Amino acid sequence: MTRWTILLLALLAAAPATARAQRVMHRVRFGETPATISQHYYGTKAYAHVIQIANGMAGNQRPVKLTAGSYIRVPTAWFHTVTRTTPLSSLAARYLRDRRRWPALAMLNQLRGRRRRVRAGQKVLIPFVLPYSVGAGDDFTDLSQRFYGTKKYGGLIASFNFIKATRPAPGTQLEIPLGAPRIESRVLEQLTNEQVLGLTGEESSERERLQEANALIRRGDYWEVPLRLMQLLARGSSADDSHIAEIFKLLAVAYVAVGQPELAEKSFREALLREPGLTLDVVTTSPKVMRAFIDAKTTSPKGTP
Repeated sequence: MTRWTILLLALLAAAPATARAQRVMHRVRFGETPATISQHYYGTKAYAHVIQIANGMAGNQRPVKLTAGSYIRVPTAWFHTVTRTTPLSSLAARYLRDRRRWPALAMLNQLRGRRRRVRAGQKVLIPFVLPYSVGAGDDFTDLSQRFYGTKKYGGLIASFNFIKATRPAPGTQLEIPLGAPRIESRVLEQLTNEQVLGLTGEESSERERLQEANALIRRGDYWEVPLRLMQLLARGSSADDSHIAEIFKLLAVAYVAVGQPELAEKSFREALLREPGLTLDVVTTSPKVMRAFIDAKTTSPKGTP
C-alpha cells in the first residue's frame, strides 16, 4: 500500500518518527473507506468517525466516499518519555497549548491521585486533539460516550475546553483530547521518508535518497541532508506540488539547523510557491524554524507577486 506520511514533529525536531508522530497523511487507494483505513492504522474499524471528523467530513456512521489519489489525515496519540522529573502542567503547556490542561494528562494516563509530576524515564501518553463542532442535542455525556466509549469523561471534555456550563452550545468549537486511537507501532516503523512524498515502489533511486536523508536527520548530520535532497530535485521527482513542498520544507529545517537562515528562507519560499496554504505548528516548531518560515511568507523572490 502506498502511503504519504508527514510526521511533522519528527521532521521539525529531527527525532525518530515513532517517538514524535502526531499524524500521518494517507494516500487513498481505490475502494478504501474511513473504516478500512482505521483498520489498517489502528487495528480496528472503530475510529472511522475520528478519521472523518479529523478531515472535515461528517462524523456520523454514514458511508463516506473517498476519492482515490486524495490525501487524508490519520491522527495518532503517542508516548513521550520524560528525561527528568517534570510537572504535568509543563507537558500540557508544551503539547496541549495550555498548562491548565494537565488534569487531562493525569486522567488519560490513569495517574493515581491526579499526580502532578512524572518521574524521569516514565512514559506519558500525549493525546491528539480532535476539533469538533457541537451539534444540536450534543451534551458532554453523549460526546464522552461517542469518543471514549464511556460516559465518565464528560467532565474531562468540559474542563479541557474551559466550559462550566452543563452542556455546550450548538456551534461551539470544541477540542477533544483522544489517547486511544494510536497508530500501531509496526505500521509506524514501516513509514519511511519515501512515503512522505508518496513515491511508488518502482522509484528505487528516489526512495534510497530519501531513506538516506531520513537517516542523516536522525543522526543529526544536517549538512548532508541538502546534498541528498537537492540531488533528488535535480533528477526530477514524479511527486506533485504538495510533495515537492515537503522536500523544500525539510530542506529549510536542515538549513536552520546548520545556521543558514537565508537558505532556509529561500527553501520555505519554494515550498510556499507550491503549497501557498502551508503552515507550521506554532507550539511544536522551534523558534528559529518559525522565524525563517515567517520571513519567507512576508517576502517574495523577484518576479513573483
